[in-house]
Amino acid sequence: MVKKVVTDTVSHEVKPDQQGAERDFWRRLAEFFLKRREASVFVVAILLSIYFQAANANYLSLANIQTLAGFAAATVIIAAGEVMLLICGEVDLSVGYIFALSPFIMYTAYQAGIPIPISIILALAVSAGLGFINGSITVWFLHLVPTISSLGSHSLSLMDFLCLRLTRARLTRYWAKAFIGKVSGHCW
Repeated sequence: MVKKVVTDTVSHEVKPDQQGAERDFWRRLAEFFLKRREASVFVVAILLSIYFQAANANYLSLANIQTLAGFAAATVIIAAGEVMLLICGEVDLSVGYIFALSPFIMYTAYQAGIPIPISIILALAVSAGLGFINGSITVWFLHLVPTISSLGSHSLSLMDFLCLRLTRARLTRYWAKAFIGKVSGHCW
């Protein structure tokens, strides 16, 4: 007697090649970074962070990140406004000049006896007024490229004159420390 041995054949699904899928992922990622210029900024930032962390173990500490964020805040605020202009295809250099002028206006108003919150509002209003004047000259009166008019407003020494006049051409670091302490204690 002959026994039939029936073997069950279990169908095994063949899984896709893990290495091939991984290679495909890295290829798509590389294409993404090579085709988009803005992605290179991200790559450079990561590489710089790795370098600085390797050079100094305290680089990614919480205290250092808070310090860096405090120093970068002013630059980020100015850059946010400039990005809006760049999207429109324009560049306005007077933003930096006005940004440098506004603390002098605030301090001078405070020294004249105006309360700190009102001094801050006054400095913002004067800064907005100077920006409006510069923009009006650019758009409505002379129809200039914003780069030319903003360089012209600085070249005419309007901003430099106001800064020098408000500080009487003295170093500001001595009074700035005392004033910042009063502002931060009063407003917060």
